[in-house]
Amino acid sequence: MHSPSELNHTVDAKANQLDELVEVLKSAQPDDRNSHPSNGDRTNDDQSVQTQKSPIEWLSFGISLTIIGALVGAVGFLWLKPNSQKPPNPIVSVHLDKTEMRDGQFHVPFEVTNAGDQTITQLQMIGELKRKGTVEEIGTQQIDFLSRREVEEGVFVLPQKPQKEEFSVRITSYQIP
Repeated sequence: MHSPSELNHTVDAKANQLDELVEVLKSAQPDDRNSHPSNGDRTNDDQSVQTQKSPIEWLSFGISLTIIGALVGAVGFLWLKPNSQKPPNPIVSVHLDKTEMRDGQFHVPFEVTNAGDQTITQLQMIGELKRKGTVEEIGTQQIDFLSRREVEEGVFVLPQKPQKEEFSVRITSYQIP
């Protein structure tokens, strides 16, 4: 290991070498741009000379301008146009004629269709089996996501076979994202 005084001496020596190198580089840079060989034919008034654009540059500029204009126009049109989408309209269809008995229980299939143009989430519905005016069984279903014009299928499982007038399904809630 080096002592701190040795390290300080080494750092000072390297700093001095760096300062000398910077001075050499500064003295090697020419003050006049015309004398530098890599400048080629450039003169001091290069900044005042305007170069002509080639036809290819004008063409690419025109195409770029057209694309940007089209994008700005499309965004503006979509922003200003009135919302013509139909609101969500979930419709439930129960298929009692396709009821199946499995393991002692009745499986009643249903379909939910979103007839609107907007997506809905967290659709909740309830199925009620009523006999003699009394609710004997309640089943709930939840569909997480239903996009526009989408159809989702499911099944209510009941302990007794329902008749058409005894079983009803209704939508209780949904969210519009």
